[in-house]
Amino acid sequence: MLLSRNRLYLILLITSLAGYIWLYYNFTSNICKKDSYVFCIMKRLTGIPCPSCGSTRSIILLIKGNFAEAFKLNPLGYIIALIMLIMPLWIIRDLIMRKNSFFLLIIVTISHNLPNLLSLFHPNMLILF
Repeated sequence: MLLSRNRLYLILLITSLAGYIWLYYNFTSNICKKDSYVFCIMKRLTGIPCPSCGSTRSIILLIKGNFAEAFKLNPLGYIIALIMLIMPLWIIRDLIMRKNSFFLLIIVTISHNLPNLLSLFHPNMLILF
């Protein structure tokens, strides 16, 4: 099954909407408390936080204007917030102007990194371009 541009854009927009709903829910329920529930499966099983642990709290702190505290909690929060701002606008622009710029960016990124991702599963599969 090939993923068409419109289907990919629909999936990404639904994912963005789910992310905004998740942020709104956590923003209104004051998740920044230290005794809040841990949703990360890796942290619950091993006690070791994954790279994205704290990213929701970091984005909420960014929204509230606590930039230093957000960076200290998880620097990836800045990147995720930037993606959440730019991606939907870029997709809507592509749809209105009937362009494929975001779709091509994703295809090029995947095709460029696929050999290295495959080498994680089987080291002898490393293919250099």
